[in-house]
Amino acid sequence: MDGASETERLCRTFKAEVTSIRPWYDRAKKERGRTIVGVSKLNTEAIVEFLWSFLEGGVPPNPRQDVSLSFELRYAADDLKAYYYEAITALPGADGMTTGALDKWFWQDTLASKVLRRVREACLKSEDETLRNAGGRQIVPARMLR
Repeated sequence: MDGASETERLCRTFKAEVTSIRPWYDRAKKERGRTIVGVSKLNTEAIVEFLWSFLEGGVPPNPRQDVSLSFELRYAADDLKAYYYEAITALPGADGMTTGALDKWFWQDTLASKVLRRVREACLKSEDETLRNAGGRQIVPARMLR
């Protein structure tokens, strides 16, 4: 063991996963001439760090002043999901994937989904009501909690 906690190992491997799909995301963006990633106004690395900060305990600082922390969390989670979905659809043969197949892949096979579930859990334990609401309804779709 390297002395890292389970959360630290998860975050480190999550960061590696995000980096590993970057070429596919870049390809999708180039081929489509656009992306839907960007509502959080954070780059991918900043999204990873922001989400990670929720797993370290306490309430992290808000990287933006124009929206609430709970909205920025929701935006970051949405950007992360869009990043993954755009990346996977750039893979050869993936152009015919259904929404259900994309959801299944993301919520069952990625470390990103595990991180978002942990962020949700952290929010549900927060003293901040807006974060509890975001965690309860906006980070992980209800159909993926079953």
